[in-house]
Amino acid sequence: MTTIEATDVHEILKKHQLTDGMDIVLDLEQSTGPWVHDSRSGDKFLDCFTCYASWPLGYNHPGLNEASFEKELLTVAKANPSNCDLYSSHMASFVDAFATHVSPEGFDHHFWVAGGSLAVENCMKAAFDWKARKLGRTNFHDNVNDLMIVHFDHAFHGRSGYTLSVTNTLPDKVGLFPKFHWPRISSPACEYDHDGNICNDVEALEHQALAELRAFHESWSRRGNYKHIAAILIEPN
Repeated sequence: MTTIEATDVHEILKKHQLTDGMDIVLDLEQSTGPWVHDSRSGDKFLDCFTCYASWPLGYNHPGLNEASFEKELLTVAKANPSNCDLYSSHMASFVDAFATHVSPEGFDHHFWVAGGSLAVENCMKAAFDWKARKLGRTNFHDNVNDLMIVHFDHAFHGRSGYTLSVTNTLPDKVGLFPKFHWPRISSPACEYDHDGNICNDVEALEHQALAELRAFHESWSRRGNYKHIAAILIEPN
């Protein structure tokens, strides 16, 4: 590949894509730990972004730079196999390390998903499948569009298919896409002042959310559809 000067990065990218990201030019070699090195200015910035919390180990962690690890990582990355169909010693080694060092006791089974949106969406799909079978709908041609997810205001769960219907932070995140009109309950969130004290009546908001949930339950019970709630989606921060 051609080496691109840091001062030219944004201009080159603008020719081919939207560039509304940060002004810095990330230097992947000189960034270390929680510090992001801007190759254009030479400045370093404390990384409070962490790529949407997907970079917990920081930059150039010593363990990731070990020669044996780099070789194994490159071997797997160059092949990029379909791990749900083709198994390898590399995969078994990773799963075993995760199971013995990360998984809490009693959580012995894994379901690997690349990305938060798809993780939430697969949980929703599991809930739909469970609810449909619980209602006796075992024919794969049955119409199950009356199943629903109860969720809360001010929530961002992703921008994939199902998650569009439960994400409601900003209109431009989900606007102009077809969505399911599932029941949305107000969120009893805490608000803090500059001294870290809670400055709103959280208990009253909790009672309001419960009242909305009960009202929805009673409304749908009269129509005989309350049993169609597959799950209540709560994604705490």
